[in-house]
Amino acid sequence: MRTLIATVLALAVLAGIWWLTRSGPLPEAPPPESDAATEPTAPAPLEPPSPPGPAESPAEPAFRERLRTFVAGAAGLSEAERAAQAESLRRETLAREAEGTLLPAESAYIQLALLRATIGDEAEWRRRSEALLARYRAASEQGWEDYRRRIAPQHEAYRAAEAELIRRAQEQGLSDDELRERLQALREEHYQ
Repeated sequence: MRTLIATVLALAVLAGIWWLTRSGPLPEAPPPESDAATEPTAPAPLEPPSPPGPAESPAEPAFRERLRTFVAGAAGLSEAERAAQAESLRRETLAREAEGTLLPAESAYIQLALLRATIGDEAEWRRRSEALLARYRAASEQGWEDYRRRIAPQHEAYRAAEAELIRRAQEQGLSDDELRERLQALREEHYQ
């Protein structure tokens, strides 16, 4: 159980670090000052690939900056101010997760950081962190169960139709290309 919690926590931390540090494309290289025909120039830097996940909204950088500022300055705030700001950021985090602009792992990481910034007692922080991760784990397991329950009958029907299509294709002597096209049409029919 501890290994599972440590693994989930590590994934949440990695996702959070990625989320907090991602930025826009790299800046363009400055134009060369000398005549380009006489001096070779270095190629312009490549833009990093867009990371998978939700698209960044225009408010995203401001939200990340508020989080960084709070976490960095939380120790200097009174307990009431710290609790109020943490609660405000937690609610915004949950709202962003609900609308899909934050992945669940990102949201969990942010909430763990908010807990760390507001709870001084290590045992209390550990208890609340484990409870938070248990909620996310339960939601994840429920999501997978719902997915399996919804997809399994559809997939079984597809597999039966696929077997029948292959049997008929062998009887008719269809080419590989014809069989591939028919299998693709069958997949589109069952899964779209």
